[in-house]
Amino acid sequence: MMVAHIYILATLALIYFLPFQALLCATYRKKFPPPPASFLKNRFIRIYPIYIATLIPFLIIFLLMPQIVNTHAPTPSILKSITLIPFFNGSYLNLVAWTLSYEAYFYLIFSISLLLRKNAILATSIILLALIAIGNIFDIEFIASPISIEFIFGMLIYKLIFKKTELNKYIAFILILAGASFICLLPSGVAFSSGDVSRVLYYGIPSAMILAGFLSPFISTCESKTLTLLGDASYSIYLTHILTINAIYVAFKHFGMQEKMYLLMIIIAVLMSVIVGVVAHLKIEKPLIKKARCILSA
Repeated sequence: MMVAHIYILATLALIYFLPFQALLCATYRKKFPPPPASFLKNRFIRIYPIYIATLIPFLIIFLLMPQIVNTHAPTPSILKSITLIPFFNGSYLNLVAWTLSYEAYFYLIFSISLLLRKNAILATSIILLALIAIGNIFDIEFIASPISIEFIFGMLIYKLIFKKTELNKYIAFILILAGASFICLLPSGVAFSSGDVSRVLYYGIPSAMILAGFLSPFISTCESKTLTLLGDASYSIYLTHILTINAIYVAFKHFGMQEKMYLLMIIIAVLMSVIVGVVAHLKIEKPLIKKARCILSA
């Protein structure tokens, strides 16, 4: 039960992950307009080394005790998990990796659009929408998924906040409050499937409102070293939280405390997920990025 509830919270975090990546790409293009190959190399360095490093524990557990890995999903595919190519059968060893497949997909399309000196965001949006249509026509589930629209939301937020206009603090707070209220008031049975358009309508749009509100100059200018560190470590937290949550659950279950101390278990699981992710960021992710840059720049 605890694991399921925290997975819901983690899944809700995914609705910010994809549009935020698109927003970062749009911002990066404006400040440092790179050629496509350079853009893809930088994204590879940022995303892939730490992903592979955090995949190793999942792989070891799967090889030693396959019966306990992803018990509510199809049998994991090692090849799919390593390559992030979504067309292999099976699930990912690290269940959150499906979003990385979409992220890589977006990076590829965005890199092609970088060939245009202007209107790269418009071109990327048109390509994504066209591919959704093609995917539906030819029944290609991955590219047919409306989840790609969430990348467009991220790029639109960039256009709105950083190029066209500045949201005043009242509009920012209204966006945050309205978006959060809509999500909180949704019935528990509303679908959250990556291939369901309801995800975009019920979660994607409200989440884009929240993201736009928090990124307004009146709110995002607040400086905090702790929040900056958590933001920098968010990707490592994202990749490691499943292992941490399961470890805490197993520990509490071993002592028969998973029901008696349910709330404490949730609090510890959340705190430890953050701590483990921050440590992974400082001790693994940052050194790997530095090393990868040296190797690929040689």
